[in-house]
Amino acid sequence: MANNAVIEAAKIANQPQENSLLKGFIQGIGALATGMLQRQEKAKKKVAVLDKAYTGKTDIKSVSDIVYKTKQKVKNKELTVEQGVEALKSFSYDVNNYLPEIDKLMKEFSASGFSNASDDRHTLLQNYVTSYTLGELNQPIKVNGKVIDAFIQTDAVGNLTMMGANGEQVPFSEVAAELRGMVQKTDGDKGAGFVNKFLGSKFKYGTESKYEESRDLLLSNLDKSMRDENAKMSMLFDNKYFAKGVEHTFADHYMETAMSEEERKEINSEIDKIKDPRAKEKAKSMAVINIMKEDENTDEDIKSFFNNLIEMKKPTKPGAGPAIGEVFDTSISNVPNYNINRLLTLFKKGSDGTELGDLNIYRQDVGDGKIQLKRKNKQGEEEKDEVLGFSFDPTDPKQVNSMLPYIQRLLFGSATAKELYAIKNFEAYLANNPEILTK
Repeated sequence: MANNAVIEAAKIANQPQENSLLKGFIQGIGALATGMLQRQEKAKKKVAVLDKAYTGKTDIKSVSDIVYKTKQKVKNKELTVEQGVEALKSFSYDVNNYLPEIDKLMKEFSASGFSNASDDRHTLLQNYVTSYTLGELNQPIKVNGKVIDAFIQTDAVGNLTMMGANGEQVPFSEVAAELRGMVQKTDGDKGAGFVNKFLGSKFKYGTESKYEESRDLLLSNLDKSMRDENAKMSMLFDNKYFAKGVEHTFADHYMETAMSEEERKEINSEIDKIKDPRAKEKAKSMAVINIMKEDENTDEDIKSFFNNLIEMKKPTKPGAGPAIGEVFDTSISNVPNYNINRLLTLFKKGSDGTELGDLNIYRQDVGDGKIQLKRKNKQGEEEKDEVLGFSFDPTDPKQVNSMLPYIQRLLFGSATAKELYAIKNFEAYLANNPEILTK
């Protein structure tokens, strides 16, 4: 579970802000995710350019130049023949072994896209791959009037080096190892497949032994799959799981169970401003991963995520569920109730002008304890904002009930059967628990 200290540590470690606000931390991650996706789209279109790149022949000019200069040093007796031969053999090994592998990995990542499991190290590597794909790394630079290649050089003893993700010159072998260690979107496919197979199975009441056998097999397979860190991270952040007709992601689970309502609200309000849905998903994953790094109980959060999914498949006796109005489950896994509860929070804790950005609505206090909900118009003229329903006292169950038809349309539009049931269930729950409006 995360706490304020954990989140503050993540903010300081990963995205220092002048005012050290969680809001600024998420804004930075959102901008980074959006920018990376835009650059990666551009890189995908240029993947074909990599086919012309170096694949083991000395046709990269910087390498050809180094080979030529080495031969000249032998001719000028700056190096012995033996030293020249050893240097050229070393070049050949890097050129014919590591460089084709680096090129192949670069192509694969650029073509297939990157994993959402991105911490600061992986984000740097992803940007490095994108820059390589776009040809940004192989640009010569001028130093003291000399034009030199910034991508491939030789070190002090004459070995070939390549610019790494952090901008420093490193051996080819180090670049290859870094790329091999990157999380790929497909790393979690096998483990996610075990989960999806289980969730897709049907366990009728009276077949508890079949459920338990399948559950135990899944837990065993999960344990094996997640021993590989990259597979675990991809399972958590590149996959969505469906149970009882609802989409479940680990990022949502972590935010729901490990963060306070205030923290969730602040993160979501910033993420909701991101237009590209892929960038939204990536930004949320990046935020959660950075916070998780300071959380000592992450393993428990992961276990609870999968255990909750498993529990949803447990056979239940027909008609044994809670009666209408008996339970009001506001967890993220129950999307209709979760959204109804967001409005309740606006009623209870909001103030004049408080917005629900993704719904484009805000609260307006009209006096005598009453409020009204309004929707902003596209022209940005407040006097033309649409009033949704009527003025009401958000602490009065009868008045809130009168607003339910408007709330239904506001939240769900043409509501599904599940969403209609959620409204009726809330109405019945409110009748028995009026304190929900004030506590």
